[in-house]
Amino acid sequence: MGATPVRNPRLLDRQVELLRHLTGVDLIFGEEKWAVLADDPSLRGISIPHLRLEAEMSHNKRMGKLENALQRTFACLAERRDRVFREFAAACPPESYRRYDEALCFCTFLENYWKSEPPSPPFILDLARLELALARISAFRKADRDGSSIPPQLNDRRPLVRLFPSVEILKMNYDLRCLFEAGRTGEPSERAHYILVAQMKRGVGPRITEISAPLADVLERIRQWAALEEVLEDIGPDQPDARESLRKFLNAGVVEVVQ
Repeated sequence: MGATPVRNPRLLDRQVELLRHLTGVDLIFGEEKWAVLADDPSLRGISIPHLRLEAEMSHNKRMGKLENALQRTFACLAERRDRVFREFAAACPPESYRRYDEALCFCTFLENYWKSEPPSPPFILDLARLELALARISAFRKADRDGSSIPPQLNDRRPLVRLFPSVEILKMNYDLRCLFEAGRTGEPSERAHYILVAQMKRGVGPRITEISAPLADVLERIRQWAALEEVLEDIGPDQPDARESLRKFLNAGVVEVVQ
């Protein structure tokens, strides 16, 4: 029999306490509370200035990783930036090293942050959702597929189609083209519409395509495998543009097909 590993619960508890302090706002931001922290038994014998430096560096690294994924969103925070970062650090200690997971956490935080008052600028939540979608697609790997097989009852109804797992469909309240397209200027205008965000070709970054509400509805309904014949019936012959868009998405791999 192998030896049973010996664990030191006191050492483990101290490590947990150190992690709590390293991600806590008192150490990262609260200079006025450092003297109080020095009297904390869990920090006895540890240099508070060095610990504070480590906490600040860790926080800045975390926010830098987030900024890489949400550059335009961060820029739009403007004078609220420091306040938002502090409240985010207090509400959402780091739980993942993956950039997309952290970006999702930050965007969820922003949604809650502006529940009690209008977002500022008003389009920032749309912007955050779009940049999050772009981050997800950039981080997507084939291994991330759900691996679900084709239901046996559909085998005799081929060809079958399914929206590629990484594709995002977003309902937007603002037109953000001026922030993403070269040569455009001005502020995003309010306009309800749908966009599809997808990797169209290998080696080329994700593309943003505006789609109609009926097409968005059809694409959402093929998140799981469905018979192509039924999909075309849903679109109907009176929507030739939607049918042409579906054909283009099939050719681009945005919609998968099994013959």
